[in-house]
Amino acid sequence: RYDMLNESKQLIEAVLNQHFNLSLRLEVQKVEKAKSAIANPKLEDIKKEEPGIAEFMEATDSIIT
Repeated sequence: RYDMLNESKQLIEAVLNQHFNLSLRLEVQKVEKAKSAIANPKLEDIKKEEPGIAEFMEATDSIIT
């Protein structure tokens, strides 16, 4: 995806600029490493990765299925 976007960057810029009457420049950044998905996350795992979601789960007595 990165390579496709990077190769098409000038065309995308031209289309957006013409369509919306703008003057913008796109920068495409390559994602270095995605988070690894935990197969069966426990609440402690969620607390480390997404504290807000863990807080919501505790407040609403939600469970992971």
